[in-house]
Amino acid sequence: MEKVVQSLDPVNLIRKIEQYPVLYSGNVACDKNERDEAWRCVVREIAPDYDEYSSKDKTRLGKYASSLFAHEDYEFSGPIL
Repeated sequence: MEKVVQSLDPVNLIRKIEQYPVLYSGNVACDKNERDEAWRCVVREIAPDYDEYSSKDKTRLGKYASSLFAHEDYEFSGPIL
């Protein structure tokens, strides 16, 4: 997991997220399972062995990816749910 964190490019991550409008459309009626699956697809693209991570490492990766947006000024087409 450390290799993934070290090589995580925020711009690339945003581009991957933009491929899944369910993640930023703001549609509150959207199915939670659909959103969760979209997140898993994004994460598997940046960390192909994600399914083998421990729960702790999955949480750490998610928190790290989220923190990238707090420290960078990116134009994004909508809120990340």
